[in-house]
Amino acid sequence: MLFTDPFFIFIFLPLTISGFHLFNKYSTNLALLFLTFSSFIFYSWDQPQFIFLLLFIVLISWYMGKLIGLSTNNSDKKILLVLSIALILVPLIYYKYFYFITSNLPESFITEDTLISAKSIILPIGISFYTFQAISYLVDIYSGQIKGSNNFVKYSAYVTMFPQLVAGPIVRFKEISTQLVSPRLTRDDVRIGTYFFVIGLSKKVLIADSLAPLVEMIFDGGLGNEYNFYIIAIGSIAYALQIYFDFSGYSEMAIGIARFFGFKFPQNFNSPYKAKSLTEFWQRWHMSLSFWIRDYVYYPLLAQNLRRSMSNFSKYSPHIIAMLIFGIWHGAGWNFVIWGGGHGVALVFENIFLKNTKSNMINGIRVIFTFVIILLLFIPFRSPDIQTTFIMWSSLADFEINNLSYMTRLLDLEIALALFVIPISLYLVFFQKNIYQIDKEITINSSLILSLTLLFSIFVLLSRPYIPFLYFQF
Repeated sequence: MLFTDPFFIFIFLPLTISGFHLFNKYSTNLALLFLTFSSFIFYSWDQPQFIFLLLFIVLISWYMGKLIGLSTNNSDKKILLVLSIALILVPLIYYKYFYFITSNLPESFITEDTLISAKSIILPIGISFYTFQAISYLVDIYSGQIKGSNNFVKYSAYVTMFPQLVAGPIVRFKEISTQLVSPRLTRDDVRIGTYFFVIGLSKKVLIADSLAPLVEMIFDGGLGNEYNFYIIAIGSIAYALQIYFDFSGYSEMAIGIARFFGFKFPQNFNSPYKAKSLTEFWQRWHMSLSFWIRDYVYYPLLAQNLRRSMSNFSKYSPHIIAMLIFGIWHGAGWNFVIWGGGHGVALVFENIFLKNTKSNMINGIRVIFTFVIILLLFIPFRSPDIQTTFIMWSSLADFEINNLSYMTRLLDLEIALALFVIPISLYLVFFQKNIYQIDKEITINSSLILSLTLLFSIFVLLSRPYIPFLYFQF
C-alpha cells in the first residue's frame, strides 16, 4: 500500500488511527497488536508473498535479542550477535545482491540458467530498512545500550509499524521504547502531525512528481545520448531536487502519520543542500541512515584503526568503507559503488586538503561548491548503467549551446512544467526554512493554507498517473 493511494488516505489511515486509539483505551498491548496486524495488511497489500519474510526477521531478531541479553559470557554474546546478524542478512543478500554477485562471477563459475533465475528475483519492499532496524536492536543489546524487550507485541509493533516500515526513517528501539509503553495522542500530536503529513504530501506530489518526466527524459535515453554541459546540468539539478522532495516528503508523511498514533520518529532531513561541506551534508541527508552507519560502522572502524596505527590511512579508511556500505545499501550495482566510493574519496580529500581552504571561503561559495560535488556524484546514482554515467561525465566538457535545440524540440507540457518547478524548488531548498524550523501553530490563515494545499495535492494526485516513491527501489 502507498501513502499516496486514495484508499490509504481516505480509508486505511482513518480506520487504523481510530481503531488503535479505541483499543488503547482498554489495553496498550491490544492497541499495539492491532497496529502490528494493520501493518502486516499494509505491507502485504502489493507483495503478500513477503509477509513471512518480515515475520521471520521479527521473530529471529526478538528471540536472538533475548538470548544475547540473558548471556553473561562475552564470548558467547559475541557468537550469538554474529550468528543473529548473519541470519538476518541472508534474506537481504539473496533478494538484493544475489544477481549482482552472480553476474560478476567468471562464466566458468555460473550457469546461464542461474543468472536468469537470479535476475528474476523480486526485491521485497522495505527489506533494507527493517533489516537495519533489527541489526541496530541486536547491537544495542550486545553493547549494553538497551535491554531486550520481553514483550513480543511491543517489539513486533516497533519493527513493523507501517509509517516507517517500507522507506524509513530507520527508527532505533531506544528512540521509541518508552513511547511503546503507553502511547498517548495529544493536541500537539494532531497539530504537528497534520503539518508534517500535508507538507510531505505536497512535496511529493507537487514538486517531486512534476520533475519526474524531465529526469526520465534526460537520464533514461529520451534524448538519445545527445548530452552536453547544459542538458546534464539541468538533468542533475532536476534529479537532486526530485529525490530530495520525494524522499523528504515521504519521511515527513511518515513522521506525521506516526504522530497521529502518539509516536515521535527521528528527523531524517535537515536542509541538506544548505550544507557548507560534504561532511555537513551527510549530517543533514537521510540522517537516520547516516547516523546508523556512523554509529555501527564508521566509529567502530575508526576506533579499531586508531588503536593499531595513527597513520592517515588508518584515520581515513573508515570514510571510504562507510560510504561504500552507504552506496551498496542503496542498490546492487557498480553505479552505487561509484557513488558511495566517490563520496568516500571526496570526504577524505575534503578533510585532508580543503578543510582550511573552505573555512576561508564565504558561506555562499562553500554551499555552491558542495552542491556541485553532490550533483556530479548524483549522475552515477541515477544513471541506468556505468556507460551512461561516463558518457554524461565526459559530455560536461561540451559547452556548445546549440545542442540544447534537440531538447527544446521534445518540449511538451510536462517538461515545461518541470522546468518551471526547478527555480521554485531551488528557492525553497536554499532560502526557505525546513518543516522543523517553521512555526506550526494552527491559525485561521495556516488552516486555510494547509487545507488548500491538501486539496490541491489530492486533486493533482488523482489527475496524473501514479509515480512511485523513489526510495521504494532501495
